[in-house]
Formats: sequence, structure tokens, C-alpha cells
Amino acid sequence: FPVTIFRAFGPNIGQDFLVGVGPNLTPIRLGAQFSTIKVVIDNPQRLSRLKILVPIPSSPKSLGQGSDERKLGIGIERMQITW
Repeated sequence: FPVTIFRAFGPNIGQDFLVGVGPNLTPIRLGAQFSTIKVVIDNPQRLSRLKILVPIPSSPKSLGQGSDERKLGIGIERMQITW
């Protein structure tokens, strides 16, 4: 992703997320603030499903931050994918 802007949510701050396609996963570490990240992923099979594995999915409710029960972990402001 040449231009990707991510941030971590809750207990995921400072943890390793895994990003990739198929078995090719690359760790990225995110902070609490949005930051620009470039990730180059080896994709010889030209797979089209991107995986983002969140280390500690957590709901805002479980963290005392409102009533939202959705399990979250990452904020994505912008993502650009090129082949």
C-alpha cells in the first residue's frame, strides 16, 4: 500500500498487527495517532483478499468508552492498494 494511514485502537496500541495476502503476512506496529505506513507484500499468486489481523479486538464498551459493543482494533483513514 503506497499510501496508507492507520492507527490502533485501545489495547492494540503498540502491538503488532499482521497485514498481507494468503500466507504472506507482514507485521506492522501502530500507535494511537494516525500515521502513514507503506507495506510491500509479496503476492506471486495475485490473490485479491487482503487480511488485517488485529491482535486484541476490543469493544469500546469493554473499555468503558460508551455502549458500542463492536470489537474494534484499527482505524483506517485512507488506504491505497496497487498491483
